[in-house]
Amino acid sequence: MDVAIYLIVPSDTTTQTHSLIQAGRDAAGEEYQHIKFFALDIEGDKLLHPTDPKARLSDAIHNAGVVDRLEDRPVVIYTSVSKWKTVMDNAPGFNYYPLWDARYDELPDLDANWVPYGGWEGRAIKQYSQNRIVAGGISADLNVVHLGRLFGTSEPPSGYVDAEDWEARYEGACVLLAVADENITKLEAKITAARKALE
Repeated sequence: MDVAIYLIVPSDTTTQTHSLIQAGRDAAGEEYQHIKFFALDIEGDKLLHPTDPKARLSDAIHNAGVVDRLEDRPVVIYTSVSKWKTVMDNAPGFNYYPLWDARYDELPDLDANWVPYGGWEGRAIKQYSQNRIVAGGISADLNVVHLGRLFGTSEPPSGYVDAEDWEARYEGACVLLAVADENITKLEAKITAARKALE
């Protein structure tokens, strides 16, 4: 099972995000060394920052990617067309980062119902269904992903998948976990249960 960090970036009056990103890294614990990407959730009901949402998101991207030296592990932006308009004022300029688009249309087709926004020309990941019960009784959000788009290359990172499968689209479940320090034991139990269910 592949592991990724999914971190909500809340609206705030500061553009600084180092402590927030570090908390996400710390919450991942030993799993951090295995992450395949770092996803920043950009949702909410107001601008990410009252006067400069682009600066706050840029700082989060910098801290997630540069400070943590992710190298070939991309920083991904998780959002939707409506949330991007609300939280980022439909700002362009972040389309360099792979898009994980929340579009609950129940269609496991990466390009179905695509609406361009924020400068993106397509999705790397599409979340098409939420809160589904999967193997092991775990509630999960269902996604389809194009690994080439996710990693921004026509060649897979070493040891990831066979080159012949690289352009294929993969469908799977993604368990999104909100993590607080007091919930680490629950997180570890859910990760263990998810791994067993997928074996």
